[in-house]
Formats: sequence, C-alpha cells, structure tokens
Amino acid sequence: MLTKISLLIMRIGTGMLLVIWGLIRVVAGRGEGLAHKYYGGAGANDTFQLVFGGAEVVLGVLVVLGLFRKYTLIGSAVILVGGALAIWKHFLDPFGQYLFASTNQANILFSRLSLSLAPRSH
Repeated sequence: MLTKISLLIMRIGTGMLLVIWGLIRVVAGRGEGLAHKYYGGAGANDTFQLVFGGAEVVLGVLVVLGLFRKYTLIGSAVILVGGALAIWKHFLDPFGQYLFASTNQANILFSRLSLSLAPRSH
C-alpha cells in the first residue's frame, strides 16, 4: 500500500513540475530568457518555446492523471534528465563559488530551497 502511495506522490510531483515549467514558457513568456541563461541559447525561439511549453503542460497533466504511463513517464524522464544535465553546475555549486566566473551566474534557488526545507530547532 505504501509503495502505491509513494509512486502516486512521486508521479504527481513530477507531473506538476512539468506543468509549472510549461506554464512559465507559455503564459509568462520566459522561455527565451531561460534558454539563453541556462542552455546557451538553444531553443531560444518564441515559437519553439510556445510549442515546447505546451507539450510540457500536456505531458505533465498526463503524468499526473497516470494516462499512457509507458510513454509519458519516459517522456518526462527525457525532459527532466536532459534539463538537469544542461545545468549540472547549478546543482554542484549553487552558491557560485567554484564553477562559475562570478556569483551572479549561480542559481541560488537550489540552496534557498534546501535551507527552507531544513529542520528547524525551536
């Protein structure tokens, strides 16, 4: 029973991550800026970002609903792992002390998130 619940939570989290990033590309129109900042300008075309963002939203919804799992989970893994490989420096050096030319290039979102989730002593 716990395995099924754990997989459901993981599937919902993964699907919602895709939905959120897809909406950032489609609704907020920030896909081009993300492409320039993290991916060296690859895919920095408004039309590409709109189509890719829409596909991310659809894929994320299918993952959350558990439909076509044989294909949607593979697709989500390809997108998420591909995105993570492109920004590996941000995972290894979130404060920008070692792998970046300046600390302004680092994405300290990861470190802030981990600090906000850390247990607090009262």
